Amino acid sequence: MRLRDMSYFNTGVFLLLACATASSGAHAAMRCDRKLVDIGASAYEVTSRCGNPVYQEVIREEVIGVKNSRLQASSEVNPRGVTVDLQEIEPVYRDIERWTYDQGSGQFLREVDFYNGKVIEIRTKDRGR
Repeated sequence: MRLRDMSYFNTGVFLLLACATASSGAHAAMRCDRKLVDIGASAYEVTSRCGNPVYQEVIREEVIGVKNSRLQASSEVNPRGVTVDLQEIEPVYRDIERWTYDQGSGQFLREVDFYNGKVIEIRTKDRGR
């Protein structure tokens, strides 16, 4: 591939990724009046910048966990035994606190997810009121 072709290719990949990210509905920040709320902000920071949400809920989210275990077995043929390390995938749950903000007439609803008191995701939803 020539340098010029590579440049067009890189530009195309960048535009494709930019469009996919823009249409996902998940954002790294939201604005409340002139104040910015970003990923990693505390619940206190969000409340002080945006006020109280119109709706709050706790969602139990399943994440994949790995359980490590060790199995030891012996037999007449091999009295010293054999040790086998095992890894099992098992569901692990975490509680996500979701706050919904209605930022006014004609504006999109915003959902802010918290885990351990910190913002982990901000989403744009349908229009409010």
